[in-house]
Amino acid sequence: MGIPAGAAAAGFMARTGWFGSPNPGDHRDHCISAEVTEYAGDDEWIDLSAPDLDKVVASGYPTWMPLAPGVTREDLTARVIGISSADALTPVTSLRRTYESESYKDWLTAWIAANDRGDTAAQETASRVITEAADWPAIVATDGGRITDIMRVFAERIAAGDREAAQAAAEYEGAPGWDGIDRHELTDEIFEEVYGDDR
Repeated sequence: MGIPAGAAAAGFMARTGWFGSPNPGDHRDHCISAEVTEYAGDDEWIDLSAPDLDKVVASGYPTWMPLAPGVTREDLTARVIGISSADALTPVTSLRRTYESESYKDWLTAWIAANDRGDTAAQETASRVITEAADWPAIVATDGGRITDIMRVFAERIAAGDREAAQAAAEYEGAPGWDGIDRHELTDEIFEEVYGDDR
């Protein structure tokens, strides 16, 4: 993909000033990625290879979002920068979604850790945030395939104390709390509940 002229004139800074499609005719004003993630056309496109990407990512930190125990704003931001760095353009909402998705994984891991040590208060806190995560703005804005519905089903089971559901969610999301045991059958069951005959 060519770099927009506006970005070149600005010295390849991460904020391109381009909204909608970065190249005429490529239809990126509305797209769905391989992860069934949908992006609308009013986003600014961010140059992920720009030298100031770290500053742009840090400026988009969602201050409203609760952090899991032991995770700092700096830790999460560094992780999002590492995930996002690439020779490509991406909608700004995708950076926000990465923050939210990574924090969601942290909370799944926090629930599992609390369950391991029998800390019911910490489990309840983690369950509440896991439930709320299905309504976080960037996750909702980019949901092109009922992903939030899947999150809600997992959350209901986790809130009821279902450790297997928590581990299946961690496996599905690639959360560090996953114990390495394959639970695809449980995940398939949840997909069937959400999608039914539309799957």
